Amino acid sequence: MGWRAVLINVDDTLQSIALRYMGHAKYWHDIALLNALRPPYIAALPALGVLSYGDSLLLPVPEPFAFAKQDDPFLTDLQLSLDGDLVVENGALSTVTMLENLKQALSIRVIVEKKSLLFHPEYGCYLNLIVGRINRLSLASLAAFYTQSALIEDPRVLEVVDITSAVTKDSITIQATVLPVYGKAVKFEFGL
Repeated sequence: MGWRAVLINVDDTLQSIALRYMGHAKYWHDIALLNALRPPYIAALPALGVLSYGDSLLLPVPEPFAFAKQDDPFLTDLQLSLDGDLVVENGALSTVTMLENLKQALSIRVIVEKKSLLFHPEYGCYLNLIVGRINRLSLASLAAFYTQSALIEDPRVLEVVDITSAVTKDSITIQATVLPVYGKAVKFEFGL
């Protein structure tokens, strides 16, 4: 059994966290045991055995899915081209590892329309809701909010440290600094 870290959002409970990340609220007890928590478990003010909003919380995961391994904390995946096609080199599928895999995964998460995947309805981003609207500063702020919400949902992301958006004619550029569960902060840039 391994573990991964997530941030506690305002109004989260152990049950809501278990449901969101582990698929069922019944796993809240496992989270409490792993983190040595005591009732009320999560509160506005931290105390001995009680975490607060914004704190990091460990979640138990089966070893093959644990993101805490130092040799490959961001896992390995098939490499995709900018067009979304699989990359083939010397007749074999190419893979991407470490930070490059995290960057690829986050880029895909941001461009996939939220609720568009039948078996993964919570995967993706709501950026599609602003496509075609008149570019204004408020729209850029909304794009940054949608992007930040999508980035923090990746289990390899501990925190979105900084996110900015800029309007240039008919496009929006979003720059984000992400703190992964392992290592130093990484910068990303997305265009819309």
